[in-house]
Amino acid sequence: MKAKLLPLALLFLGTSLSADPCVWKVDPVKSKITVAVTSTADDFTATLGAYTAEMAGDTAASPAVASVKVGWNMSDLDTADAKRDKHMKEWFDPAAHPSNSWSLTKFETRDGKTFAQGRLSLHGVTKDLEVPCVLTRPTASTLTVEGSARFDHRDFGLPKIRSFLVLTVDPVVRVNFHLEASAEKPGTKASPSAVPTVPKANP
Repeated sequence: MKAKLLPLALLFLGTSLSADPCVWKVDPVKSKITVAVTSTADDFTATLGAYTAEMAGDTAASPAVASVKVGWNMSDLDTADAKRDKHMKEWFDPAAHPSNSWSLTKFETRDGKTFAQGRLSLHGVTKDLEVPCVLTRPTASTLTVEGSARFDHRDFGLPKIRSFLVLTVDPVVRVNFHLEASAEKPGTKASPSAVPTVPKANP
């Protein structure tokens, strides 16, 4: 009986020794989150000038990331146009809904592609989401997570944007994210990576 249990014990031991849990520290300089918007007048891309990001995983696992969480305030969304930024804030009302986030908590590979499942909380409404993403390991201690997700902002209680019955903004927007991170040793007390606010151009 002991002889039969020995291989199982060795397998368990090998699995335990190969695990290397870590916190992935997101680099705010190399990382970027944007929102692509289409309208009848002028398409534009907005950039999140400030946000927090948390990533955790295991450098010895595949995939090496187990969870990603990003939080932000819509007042930090910059469209590179002061007038448009003002209208966007009036439409979203960030003072009433200051906390927004998306989290990815399950990564799986299907047909050679990686998909992440999680939840998006926006304007006080939370919905499940699945995001196709690409995970790359430039080195053993660095990780890049990037992907793109489309969603309809009307699903989150936000009205369709119209202006003088001429300008219409497509309610389906695309969020693109590129996060670069480096592994921190297990046991390190890491705070969420905070991306500093990018100064906006004067109107």
